[in-house]
This record gives sequence, structure tokens and C-alpha cells, in this order.
Amino acid sequence: MSVEARAVDVRFEGSVLDHLSGGRAAWNVVTSTEDSEAQNFGLEKQRERGNRYALADEFLKVVFGLWDTWEDDALVLNRETNVVIDPSKVHPLNHEGEHFRVRGPLNLPRPPQGYPVIAQAGSSDQGRDFAARWTELIFTPQPVLKGAQAFYQDIKSRAERVGRNPDEVKVMPGALIIVGESEGIAREKEDLLRSLIGLKSPQALLSSMLERDLSQVPSNALAKEVLASREVQGMQGHVDALAQIAEAENLTIAQLAERFSHSLTFARFAGSPKQVADQIEAWFRAEACDGFIIRPSYLPGSMEEFVCLVVPELQKRGLFREEYEGRTLRDHLGLKRPERGSWVERAPMAHSEPLRKVSA
Repeated sequence: MSVEARAVDVRFEGSVLDHLSGGRAAWNVVTSTEDSEAQNFGLEKQRERGNRYALADEFLKVVFGLWDTWEDDALVLNRETNVVIDPSKVHPLNHEGEHFRVRGPLNLPRPPQGYPVIAQAGSSDQGRDFAARWTELIFTPQPVLKGAQAFYQDIKSRAERVGRNPDEVKVMPGALIIVGESEGIAREKEDLLRSLIGLKSPQALLSSMLERDLSQVPSNALAKEVLASREVQGMQGHVDALAQIAEAENLTIAQLAERFSHSLTFARFAGSPKQVADQIEAWFRAEACDGFIIRPSYLPGSMEEFVCLVVPELQKRGLFREEYEGRTLRDHLGLKRPERGSWVERAPMAHSEPLRKVSA
């Protein structure tokens, strides 16, 4: 499949899902990391990170531009005059860039939310810039409160530098929740879940993330020394999170591998409903997050437990809604419906050529 076809497919599918769901769609934009992924699209190996994000920037320009080829009131649907669409309000895109050439217009009206909510999980320097420009929802591995606070402030400041309201960019770390009716029950669940992992070589899993063979590294070596200034072409955010865990918990490489195998690099909250709510509230009050992406420890039980045990405790504290105030995902996230072309001013320019707004 060509890159041109992928751009068309994504903008079409995202728009269709938003229409079909009544404005409840989101798109998690991923630049990919593995060579095996690149080989599905005509490349021998994955692009270097900077090139991946340059391609992603242009990809987003094309997709947003195609969503904007229809003005909001282009769909007339007048039975009396038999007019379905006002053609003067549907425009070609005529994008020509380094990676994509797309004429347009899209064959669907503008999505109900304006654009589906854009999510992204990059935590590298390039990933943070990309998130600040394009996304409304940032999914990030932040296992330690101090690191989460630093990430939160960094993202908000980057968003402000590109002319965005920082409140429009929601930072939501992943959180693994293990909750029981009492702390003792929660700890028993945690121990049981760890015993069921059954990996013969946790270090092999860690080796893949670190892009380094750890089989010859002594199991009692301090992980923080192994991870010192470690840079990878893949998921740098996860590697940085592992370094935080290794430092905060003073783990050996074997202990870090075991920790990674059962909760990856996410925050881990375990205990009674009150204890879990206390931890969630502490992060929120400390400006470490705008909310959390809940990571289930097992399915479907852990999500049912969170809803039945933790959500009521959060509602008592005024930290979780008791009813919905709108109908779309943007409504639920407290985000306004973006105006057509509102993304143009913050998009990076290619070859110093200004990107033209879709004509009104």
C-alpha cells in the first residue's frame, strides 16, 4: 500500500467512525518503531525517529486538510429544492509535499466533532513536540510522581509555545489498578497476578524494549547503571520510564525485568478503594495529570472492580462526573469543537512554504 493510500484510508476511516458513533471517535496516531512494520510498506528498515515524525507531521496536514475540505454547512439535504450538497462549500485540497500528493476533496462531510479526538503516546523530545502541535489526549508511561509532574509541565509549556491553550491538551498517564474491598485483599490479588505471569526469561522482554541483549548482563547489576543515558530508536518514553523506576526503587536488572513483565512502565496503584482514590487524587492535585488511562490488571474483572469500588469514592470527592454533560467524546473531555482550519497556524511549515488554509 502506498503512503498516499494510507493517508486516504485513515482520514476516511476516522471520519466514518466519527459519523457512525455520533462523535465518539478518537484516533491514536502512532509513528511505528519496528523494522517488521516498515517492511509492510516497501522499506527495508524503519525510518530514524526524526524522519518518522517529519512524515507524521505531513500526514496530519493531509488528514486534517481533507477533513476540512467540507464547510460545516455544505450538506443541505433540502427535499423541496432537491439539493443535497452546496458544491461551492466543498473544496479540493491540492496538497503537494515531500511525502504526499493529494488532490481531494473528501467524499464525506466534516466529522461531527470537527476532527476525531487525536491521541498520541510519544514521550521522546520529537514525540512531545508532535503531541503539543497536534493532539488533545496524550497517553504516557509515567511511573513516578515527580517524573509525571515534569512531563505534565513540559507538555503544557510546549503547547503554549505553539499558540495553543494548554487546557486543550490532556495529559493522561497509564495506571495499572489493583483494588480490593480491603488492602489485604488487594495485596493477595497482586501476589496472585505476579505468580501467573510465567515468563521464562523476563530479561528477554526487557532486552527488546532497550534494544540491547541483556543475556550477558549479570542479574544483580544495578539497572540504573545499565539504563544510564540509554537512547533507542523505538519507544524512548518507556525507556525513560524504566530509568525512573530503576532509580526510585533501586532495582537490579533482574528485578526491573520482573517489574516490567507485570506492569510495564505505568504507574501502579494498589489497595482498598480509599487508598487507590487517595493515590489518584494525589497525582491530580499535584498537577501530574489531567486524568488517567486505566490499565486493567485482568479482564473483565479489574475494570468492573474499578467502576464499582473506586469510581464511587472519586465521585464523593468531586473528582469524577455523576452524569454526562454532552454527547461527544470532546464533550466528555471538556474540549470545544474546533473550527475548520484552526490547526493550520501551529503546523510546521515544509521548505519555508506557508501552508494555505482551506478557502472558505
